[in-house]
Amino acid sequence: MNARVWFRCDPRPFEQVEADIALAALFTGEDVLRGPAGRIDWRLCGQLSELRRDRGELLAEGECSLLATQGRIAAPRLLLCGLGEPRDFGARRLGDALGRAFERALALGARRFVLAPFGFAADDFPRHAEQLVAAAVEATEGLELASALAVQLPVPIEEIGRTERALEVLCRPGEAAVA
Repeated sequence: MNARVWFRCDPRPFEQVEADIALAALFTGEDVLRGPAGRIDWRLCGQLSELRRDRGELLAEGECSLLATQGRIAAPRLLLCGLGEPRDFGARRLGDALGRAFERALALGARRFVLAPFGFAADDFPRHAEQLVAAAVEATEGLELASALAVQLPVPIEEIGRTERALEVLCRPGEAAVA
């Protein structure tokens, strides 16, 4: 049986990876957008900072927001997910946020995702591989997919081997695989 989810490591930065939709997350209460959120904000010409100024807070925990990228990043749509307070962040919250993101992206018809690190550094994908695999597999449970879901992970080139090994250990035939 073919896998429902394929993971692929890509050495390019998040904003350069072609996909149907880009998935990223933001913490609540941060004074400055850092990491992938900061890069996205820069690519979108400060659109996230502007929204945050207007609303006070961009996204609460569990909230998601869909933005058109207008060609400023390779994926045409960006789905942002709120992670809540950084001090409360952990494996369970990561799994919940990833699950919500995958479910919403699938409902939008996306089949190729690029995933920014959700609350952790890009070179830390191996440590969070279990939550990545579990969330993607759970989001596709019971769905009739014409083709497998492709999750692309922007990983620094020196971390690709370690990330692929971590994912391969967790991928079960018929559910998930590494490309």
